[in-house]
Amino acid sequence: MAHTPTANGTAMTGATSLVKSLEAANVDVMFGLPGGAILPAYDPIFDSTI
Repeated sequence: MAHTPTANGTAMTGATSLVKSLEAANVDVMFGLPGGAILPAYDPIFDSTI
């Protein structure tokens, strides 16, 4: 899984970036289709306010 450096030098995955963007937009509910390709995105969702 590729990681993108953040401003403070830590790494952030695309899934984490997506979840942080959704939090910044005040999203409180997400819907999705389960499947293997989306599984890595679930971990940051569980750690979020969404």
